[in-house]
Amino acid sequence: MSTENSIGIGLLFIALALILAGLAAHPGMRRKCRWGRTASSIPMSVMGLATWIGAFVLVAATSFGLLPFLTLFAVIPILAMAALFDSYRNSRSKNNPPRD
Repeated sequence: MSTENSIGIGLLFIALALILAGLAAHPGMRRKCRWGRTASSIPMSVMGLATWIGAFVLVAATSFGLLPFLTLFAVIPILAMAALFDSYRNSRSKNNPPRD
């Protein structure tokens, strides 16, 4: 059963998911999305953005009481797998330059 506080948190995460989806729809903003804030940060793929949106929706659904509380513990490994995928994709693109 969800309380008023958890419903407010759910609405906050739904709003975050909608904002990120709006940013992901704009190509100029999508290029600015990266994993990390340093010079060695990795560009985020569409799959990475979709994973973040899914994570926000997952947290929102849990706070609305639609999913069990333990579902929250799946968010971090899911985001880590998406970041590792983008890191692997980025390292492969640097190691294999396009042939002319």
